Amino acid sequence: LCEMESDRFGIEAPLPADNVEGYARLADTVETPIAVGDWGFCTRYEFEDLMTRGRVDVVQPSTVRAGGLSEILKIAETAYRRGLLCIPHAWCHMVGVAAGMHLAAVAPNIPYFEYPLAFPDSPIISQLLEPTLEPDADGRVALPDRPGLGFALNEEVVRRYRVAPY
Repeated sequence: LCEMESDRFGIEAPLPADNVEGYARLADTVETPIAVGDWGFCTRYEFEDLMTRGRVDVVQPSTVRAGGLSEILKIAETAYRRGLLCIPHAWCHMVGVAAGMHLAAVAPNIPYFEYPLAFPDSPIISQLLEPTLEPDADGRVALPDRPGLGFALNEEVVRRYRVAPY
């Protein structure tokens, strides 16, 4: 369950990603907003098909799989023209969260972005970026005014958790 608006909640990815017809049947049956897109969808064309045939309420392009910021903005624009929300997906990758912050700052139908919480804490999530991303008491994160995404990798965390390739 995920919050869609201050008083509405939706369900995220209740069916397998490739069951587009199932999403359409579900959307036609329930009033609960349906959010989907983080697994199995990458391009604006796949998302357009999901919006058209699947009739979902919220699209969730992955910030690390959907072809970059410009592709996600194209997906968001398509959703906007249809009156749908776009909530960038960033499950456990803080670089993706940094990208989602910037997308939410410029697209009118991206009111917020996913922010991972690890229990127990994982330094790969909580300490990977410098400065660290920390929501305030209201759940807001300040958009950085530094170049690029506004963050640098914490090289100590990278060194500590680096795994040699096969």
